[in-house]
This record gives sequence, structure tokens and C-alpha cells, in this order.
Amino acid sequence: MVRRRFRIFLRSQFLWVSVLGIAWMLATTASRPAFACQVGGNLVSNCGFTSGIAEWTVIAGSCSPDVSDGSSAVGNINCSGVISGFEESVSIRRCISPISASTVYAFGFDLRVVAASPTAPQCQMTWTTTDAAACGGTPLDTAGTGYFGVVAGPYTQSPSTSFNSGPSAAAVNLTIQCTAPNGSPYTVRFDDVFLGIGLTPVELQSVS
Repeated sequence: MVRRRFRIFLRSQFLWVSVLGIAWMLATTASRPAFACQVGGNLVSNCGFTSGIAEWTVIAGSCSPDVSDGSSAVGNINCSGVISGFEESVSIRRCISPISASTVYAFGFDLRVVAASPTAPQCQMTWTTTDAAACGGTPLDTAGTGYFGVVAGPYTQSPSTSFNSGPSAAAVNLTIQCTAPNGSPYTVRFDDVFLGIGLTPVELQSVS
């Protein structure tokens, strides 16, 4: 009888410990956000703007960190267009240095148009390689995803694009920009930026 009670006691303790363990795992998993862009091979630090606008420079528009939503986890950069000539423009830029010469890189970002009227903005991401570290020296090649339009709604992925850095490349400037006709104010949010060798949006993104 004593042995039987002892076995029952051990089983109950085991079940209790198991329940506690499962609860702890669920709690820690829920509190540990999975940033889709923070994967091995992505050269863009602060790719999900979890550190605000650190490492990025605002070229045009009014931009600030936002924590009300995100593509794969909370955190983005929220920008409103500012009139520049005949356009309302937004542009942010950062340097990635060093990069390897004569190497194919894939790049892209997630975009959400929060509001736009009467015309939705066109957005794109461009790259410009340079022949010196820290994006100094002489600009070399430049290209981009091409402009694409997005109506107000959830996050969407930019067209996935790749480029060959060329034989003299040492660094690359990445620029995300949007434009709309003057008189069409808009607010956009950028998130989950990536640049890497052989990377694709499928490996990186978890768009909701």
C-alpha cells in the first residue's frame, strides 16, 4: 500500500512538473518575438526597425518609429510624404558595408500604405554600389525593384530583386522611397528589410 501511494505521488509530481514546463515554454515563446528579417545572411541590421530609426537616414518625408503594428512583429518606420516640387516624397537610406565584389545579392522590404488620398503612392527600393568602404568613393551601378503601387491595407512584399555587385564594389547604399502627385498626401510604413547572398522573401518574410 505504501509503495502504491508512493508511485501515485511520483506520478502526480511528474504531471505537475510537466504542466509547469509546458506553461513556461508557451509563455517564453509568446514573449519572444520572431522577427522575420533577423536571419543568418541578412546584412541589414535593425532590419525590422526594432531599434527605431537607428542606422537609417531620412532623406525626404516625415518619419518616426512606430510600435502599433509590424509585418512579422511589432515595430516599423512610419513615414508621411512631404511636398517636393510636383510630388509628395518619402525616402530613407542606409549604407551596408562591406559587401563582396562580383557577388549576387537579393534585396527587398515590406510595405504598408496606412492612408492615401486621392492617389496611392508608388514605392520602390534601390541600391547603389560604391568602390570604397562606408559607401564612400565613387558610385558605381544602380538599379532597384521598380516602382509598385499598393492601396491602403495590410503589409505586402516588394518585388524580390537581385543584383550583381560588380568587380569593384565595396559597399552599397539601400534607399526605400515613395512618391505621389502633389495634393495626394499619404502615410506608409516600412518593415523587414533584407539584403543577402541567395536570400529570398520566402526564407525571410512572414507577412500578415
